[in-house]
Amino acid sequence: HAKVAVVLRACKHAPYRSSGNRWVIDAKGDLMQTWSIDMPTHILQTPQRLWALTVGLAILLGPAAVLAAVLAEDAAAVGKPKISRKEVFSCEFKTELSKQWTTVGGKWERQDGYLKQLDPRPADPTKAILVLGDNSDDVSHDVSVVAKLRLDAWKDGEWARAGISVCSDPTNGHGLNLVFHRGKLNFMHDFVIWGSSVEFPYQPGTWYWMKLSKKGGEVKGKAWRDEDPEPADWMITWKIPVAEVSGYPALVGGSGGPGDDICTVSFAQCEVLLGEAPFGYYTKKPRWHETMAASRAALASQEAALSAKLPDQTGTLLRTGLWKSLRRDFSDRASLGQMAAEQQDKIWTEDWPFDQVEVLAQRYAHATGAGLTEQARELAANARTDT
Repeated sequence: HAKVAVVLRACKHAPYRSSGNRWVIDAKGDLMQTWSIDMPTHILQTPQRLWALTVGLAILLGPAAVLAAVLAEDAAAVGKPKISRKEVFSCEFKTELSKQWTTVGGKWERQDGYLKQLDPRPADPTKAILVLGDNSDDVSHDVSVVAKLRLDAWKDGEWARAGISVCSDPTNGHGLNLVFHRGKLNFMHDFVIWGSSVEFPYQPGTWYWMKLSKKGGEVKGKAWRDEDPEPADWMITWKIPVAEVSGYPALVGGSGGPGDDICTVSFAQCEVLLGEAPFGYYTKKPRWHETMAASRAALASQEAALSAKLPDQTGTLLRTGLWKSLRRDFSDRASLGQMAAEQQDKIWTEDWPFDQVEVLAQRYAHATGAGLTEQARELAANARTDT
């Protein structure tokens, strides 16, 4: 038995490929419907149609409706644990880039079925960033990126680097990277610090796979030649000095420095996977404090889930991300001023949101009174009478 989860979208075609025990149909479009079947199932593609064949039933999935179908083995039937990570994006660059892609720096073009970075100068860094959703925190805490890449031209030096990234800012490209650099597989945080590394011999013209995984404040990485099996263990691990960073998955195309020690690179495939715990707690409402209230319950449950799964991850990162999203969506002066005061006072009480001035006044009175208690004791102990 197998379970098929099918996501229907409007698209012109739906070429599919297999990845382990998963089937991925690559295309693009707007979400129309999601449904699933739980019975013996097979996938069949004819020149103009894609079908899901089940016992006594043939379901037409194409030609203009299917984005992705995932075929996962039934864990109970085969005695294997369920997949703990879910694939949220996959592409092979054989068609036009989907609307989620944005580039920062360099000259990026899709040629011959590959996404190529042809000239990094003068930018630093150069990245193709995958903007998945409106809230970068959803893809920043427990995320993995896998990509197949080839170094087309390479002159070793400070600015020659290529690889993959997480937590990349779509405006300036700054993020956490795993790159080939000076004969090594190296972590780096753009414009902050170089991280741990391991010797890795690479050469132009050869296809490699690279995998980067981030959980909380730790990143892990590995790389291998296309014709070799994936290593069972991670090659390098790095505790991130600046843990409160968020952004989107990305492909790193190098940096354009003042010298000629630069590189060009081609990418053939890219996949993004998220961890088991959901992070979609942010719910936008008409006003910022209504948005805060709608997001608090989900945020609290996610912090509890994180503390169980990631002991080194505190609630600070998620709360910082919530404030960041609020400032982005409510950027008027009045809202920013109110949010600054609330964040500074660190008042997270049960009476969110406040609807009346009296509620706000009472909350601040309690906070102020608690803060002045010790000072009041000192004044009472040192009281004197002037004559």
